[in-house]
Amino acid sequence: MLPVLEKAKTAIPDIKASDLAELKVLKAPPGSVLLVLQAVMTTIGKSDLSAAVMLKNPKEFALEMKKFDKENSGHLLPSLKPYIESEDFSENAVKKRSYAAAGLCKWVHAIYGYIQVFEVCKSLGHKSATQEPRTISPSKMFEKPRTSVKKSSIH
Repeated sequence: MLPVLEKAKTAIPDIKASDLAELKVLKAPPGSVLLVLQAVMTTIGKSDLSAAVMLKNPKEFALEMKKFDKENSGHLLPSLKPYIESEDFSENAVKKRSYAAAGLCKWVHAIYGYIQVFEVCKSLGHKSATQEPRTISPSKMFEKPRTSVKKSSIH
């Protein structure tokens, strides 16, 4: 499996309801935490305001993230790009304010990478981005292509 796809798969189990419960109790979340929550809401197709509602039920929020349909989300790339490119939106930067939010930040980065790779694979005609790339043996790479040429009779 491609490394970016593996990264996205491993980020999902990192989302725990207990981490979301930690965010739930923050009365005035730091700006970096709010930024992460906005990015998560954008990713799962919810409004920024619904973050507070979803945090009331951390288990449901975690489930919503786990069932996110990343293979039909190419339309999200332009919306997520500003978050991904922001210096304040890195796992290490967010971890200084909230370990739980850092996990969510990691998830958004992983999902973004997955969607990018999936869209490229889709545009190249692959049925699934999770397919192993076809490999060609080195000896076959330098073979001349076989062509069938009809002999024409020249008179």
